[in-house]
Amino acid sequence: MSKIWFETRIALPERISRSEDVMCSFAHVFGLGMALSAAIPLVFEAVGSRRDLWVVLVYSLSICLVFAVSAIYHGLSPSTAKRVFRFIDHNVIYVLIAGTYTPYVSEMGNSGRSLLIIIWMLAAVNIVVNILFWNRFKIFHLFSYLCMGWFIVFFWKDLRLVASLRQIWWMLTGGFLYTMGVFFYVKMSIPWAHFIWHLFVIGGAAGLHVGITLR
Repeated sequence: MSKIWFETRIALPERISRSEDVMCSFAHVFGLGMALSAAIPLVFEAVGSRRDLWVVLVYSLSICLVFAVSAIYHGLSPSTAKRVFRFIDHNVIYVLIAGTYTPYVSEMGNSGRSLLIIIWMLAAVNIVVNILFWNRFKIFHLFSYLCMGWFIVFFWKDLRLVASLRQIWWMLTGGFLYTMGVFFYVKMSIPWAHFIWHLFVIGGAAGLHVGITLR
């Protein structure tokens, strides 16, 4: 993809002020710090098991990647680089969703493996669609984020066999925070709506992380 492609295809939001953009960046720098401080103990705890280490690394890298990319994107002034990071930012959300699934379903046996394959395939397909048809199907991508996030309901019985009530409660808390945040993501007419959306993202990620630590 060339500079011309990004300049002509990737528009920058007009309703987000520079000050709100910077605050979104600060919010996700904070989120990245939280993610790193939370991931390090998980990695050290999983060192003794190759399977657990793989699961933890996939999850940790996905959440750190999302916060890092978002912080850079919102921190940049309008430029080609900002357009590039906006493009990456929208795609790594799919990586985050699939990466967060990984530790939750890794104990579910065959059904967990099937779900993991489905989720990662959906992530890959959605990224390809985003590349080929950027900005043409905004509602589709928002709908796909939500559908992927709540796809776990089709495997609820299997999850209940391996997850505690506390773990499920935190998982649902994180999921609902993400979902409630979508209201502010689409309601750009509300002052500082995008910044509020990012606060919900941090809260959702925190809730899901607590659930993972209880596995």
